[in-house]
Amino acid sequence: MCVACASIASAQRIHTTVDGTHVTYPDVEPVMMNGRVMVPLRGVFEHMGAYVEWQPEFNQVRITNADTVVVMRIGSDVATVNGSVLPLDSPAMLLRGRTMVPLRFISETFGHDVFWNAPVRTVEISTAGSPSSPPYGTMTIRRDTVVPFRLQTNLSSSASRVGDRFVATLDTDGQLEYEGLPMGTTLEGRVSTVRAKTRTAPGVIGLEFDRVRLPNGNVYAIDGSLIGLDAKSVINDNGTLRARQDAPDDLKYVGYGAAAGILVAILTDGNILTDGLIGGALGYLFGRTQVDSTKYNDVSLKAGTEFGVRLDEDLTFRTAPNG
Repeated sequence: MCVACASIASAQRIHTTVDGTHVTYPDVEPVMMNGRVMVPLRGVFEHMGAYVEWQPEFNQVRITNADTVVVMRIGSDVATVNGSVLPLDSPAMLLRGRTMVPLRFISETFGHDVFWNAPVRTVEISTAGSPSSPPYGTMTIRRDTVVPFRLQTNLSSSASRVGDRFVATLDTDGQLEYEGLPMGTTLEGRVSTVRAKTRTAPGVIGLEFDRVRLPNGNVYAIDGSLIGLDAKSVINDNGTLRARQDAPDDLKYVGYGAAAGILVAILTDGNILTDGLIGGALGYLFGRTQVDSTKYNDVSLKAGTEFGVRLDEDLTFRTAPNG
């Protein structure tokens, strides 16, 4: 079966090279799909020294290079890399009987440099870096660092649905970078929890974060949680925000009062939100047993809303002389 063949962006031929060697394909050529170059499973990865295996019993592919193993299931929008689940812009697909996979994602997962040479429509892959340019380095932002972002997508507890995607932009406060992340870095995530306002409880919305995308196109998975940017949640360590040790976990936006939404920690029972849990969390927040139900509202997060992402694990990303 061909998945969304009609959305192939161009019939012009796309070339690929690995360390300067042109890669040929016996039947199905690489295609551009939704802005991503998809290549046949066989061919280019063998040039990188990878071992490629089709596992028909699971309808998936397994690609191994040194100590890195990538597994992709046909049609799935996630892949596993050494057991960790990462999101995909373009899932593996079947085209004219051939398995097609996203070239940049796999190449960069193996640590190779990928460059799109637009004038000659060629993807150039370097497995050892370019000798004519300074080597890439890496930077690590340690866990418990809080990275500030501004929402680009409107979200609300009345209209959003679980799984809805959103994008936010790094807030560098006018500087060129924040902890090494350059201006223009974006955060991609999804709505994890949502519940509209009822007569007995305010609206609730929770966010999960999948990855950061640097201006050069490199993408890195992020393990972080929602946190406020107020003094009760963070401290300013010479321009870098750190989470306070007593900052609560598993925060969600709750519609209460005139604000767009306040951040409240709700201890859910099996991920199910009940009126009692929400009301109890609000009561604890305000130090009283009852809250004013006349102030119950839906959460409304407009584009431009500021929030913090507390890193739950170190975030390591690659740097280059050109940023």
